[in-house]
Amino acid sequence: MKKLFLSFIAGILIFLSFQEVKSQGFIQKYFVDTTDNAYDVSNFLAAQGGMLIYPVFITEPAVGYGGGLGLIFFHRSKYERETGHLSKLPPSMTMVGGLSTENGTWAGLVGDVG
Repeated sequence: MKKLFLSFIAGILIFLSFQEVKSQGFIQKYFVDTTDNAYDVSNFLAAQGGMLIYPVFITEPAVGYGGGLGLIFFHRSKYERETGHLSKLPPSMTMVGGLSTENGTWAGLVGDVG
């Protein structure tokens, strides 16, 4: 499990290191929060769409150790895609995920907010 996790983190770091940086203005617009100048990807996901991967770590003694993975896809609504008119509302989100623990407990998630 530890080796898999370290491989996953290494893969993410390699992927991010080879990404092309378009310009400083692009980074400032989408990846820096205007209130505290901290790193923030929410503007990029809301404006451009994309996918957010989130790991789940379970350390509950009652069910044992476990983990899971979730994906959230950010996309435009059907109306926005057909008309090209962008609203000021948050983007639509589609979610899938699952988790499992040592004692066989498992759960799944499928959802849509649009």
